[in-house]
Amino acid sequence: MVSFLTEAIFCALISLSIASAESPAIRATNSAVPLPTPPSGSRAVFVNATDPGINWSTGWQTGPSSCSSGTVRTVSANGIDELTTYTASYNFRGTGIYANLESGDAFFSISIDGGEQETFGFQSGVVPANCSYDYSKTNLADDTHVFSIMALGPSIPDTDSFWTLSVGGLVIIQPNSDSSPSDSTDSAVPLPTPPPGSKLVVVNATDPGINWSTGWQTGPSSCSSGTVRTVSANGIDELTTYTASYNFRGTGIYANLQSGNAFFSISIDSGEQKTFGYQSGVVPANCSYDYSKTNLADDTHVFSIMALGPSIPDTDSFWTLSVGGLAIIQPGSGSDSDSSSSDPTVPAQYRVATYQLSLHPSLAQIQILVLLEAQRTPAAAADSALQT
Repeated sequence: MVSFLTEAIFCALISLSIASAESPAIRATNSAVPLPTPPSGSRAVFVNATDPGINWSTGWQTGPSSCSSGTVRTVSANGIDELTTYTASYNFRGTGIYANLESGDAFFSISIDGGEQETFGFQSGVVPANCSYDYSKTNLADDTHVFSIMALGPSIPDTDSFWTLSVGGLVIIQPNSDSSPSDSTDSAVPLPTPPPGSKLVVVNATDPGINWSTGWQTGPSSCSSGTVRTVSANGIDELTTYTASYNFRGTGIYANLQSGNAFFSISIDSGEQKTFGYQSGVVPANCSYDYSKTNLADDTHVFSIMALGPSIPDTDSFWTLSVGGLAIIQPGSGSDSDSSSSDPTVPAQYRVATYQLSLHPSLAQIQILVLLEAQRTPAAAADSALQT
């Protein structure tokens, strides 16, 4: 009997969280939709449809995927509204991109870097298969690119037929020589508390949506076991500019920075540059989300940071600046993170596995307490049990 129990799922706790369709997204891959296989020497980086770096026009809604237990962003209508344009875009760095789409009688277009729009659904190429990463654009230069998608109406023009288009996620192809992604937040650095009625979305420093200039390197955090992006030098190199930027949608942003004798500036939406480290305001505390810009309009914004050299000008002193991550404030409730929180009330031999329900939008998630075999890792045992 004991042996049987150690190989079975022990449902000691099942909790249903009742929430609206705008419930916090679970930042996990859409497990029922296989990810594409990256070419040799490259890796695939998953970007959920709820990632704050994706910019959505008015009209897109969050809802359950029809393909799996994941979450998608969807737009739908009857016929064509000449006054409304449904678009979405994502800035990324890599050599290729795949999109997981779900289309129902939709006519839509996709473009890369503002180039030629490739149309699907009306006298055009084959529509990408639903519930797959069938759309792809590869062999791009290893540089910054923009993915754009636009819903144009029903596939049969001049009709009032119903149509729908959903984006389930994106996959970015990056060379392994780029920074190694980490799916965990900097656990030793406390996250800021969002204001009432808002939620927090954590963006790791290795997120492919952050655009880094030449010179930034990946390295270990001096504050925890996390990963950061760092730039350092002796003195000032007049020919080199170290910058990073991130496009996001939300009402505020926090930055986890680590500065050592650095002079740097931060701006929002290309506005006034706020400088730190030389005859300027107090430098944000290391190992914290001490820098913040809040009370922004709930719209698309651009966060930019620039390293300018040592805090003492006209010297060759050593300086360093690191970005450990960003935290975006968005309307809603709860917080989205790439990390798995531990529950001190759960015994060590158990793991709480959280999965999205697609039975009804009001049933947001189910938590199952899984009894693990001693020979397995928690993740392997839980995943194996749930597949049976």
